[in-house]
Amino acid sequence: MPVMLPSQEVLDVFEAVTLPIIEQIKVLKKQLIALTLARDELLPRLMSGAIAV
Repeated sequence: MPVMLPSQEVLDVFEAVTLPIIEQIKVLKKQLIALTLARDELLPRLMSGAIAV
């Protein structure tokens, strides 16, 4: 069974569309890690009353 390969033009368009999405995913992953660390640091203090809101 033959395997179909996309043309270079199709590959270039695909990369142009998906590369910004992949970069955004990387940024959002970093933000998620930072927010998770902040939550884990602050939540116990909030629950114990050490920090007032």
